[in-house]
Amino acid sequence: MAAYADKHWKKSNSSYRVYGNDCTNFISQAMRAGGWKMTSGSFSSRKSNKKWFYASKTWTTSYTWAGAENWYWFAVKHSKRTKPLNNVWKLLKADVLQADWKKDGTHTAHDLHQGR
Repeated sequence: MAAYADKHWKKSNSSYRVYGNDCTNFISQAMRAGGWKMTSGSFSSRKSNKKWFYASKTWTTSYTWAGAENWYWFAVKHSKRTKPLNNVWKLLKADVLQADWKKDGTHTAHDLHQGR
């Protein structure tokens, strides 16, 4: 995962499409490269935060693949592949930082670590 991020942070992997706000798409790519298995899914299940998958078209890819809050719900709540940390200083190289920058309560800040 970290090797993928180091390789593609500046130049996108041409095997994936680019979104306007590409952070979560990049995180999903890195997680997949690090061994996360995609869930099965289809057009009818793509809005479910219980599904995480990439497909050939934007409209056949899950919301959790490229939507930050959707990804959080999948990663922490449904798949239990990550967990919140209580302090940003506990982050390691392969961790993902998500934050509620507007502090509007739509979601709380999360420091997530894969595999803890």
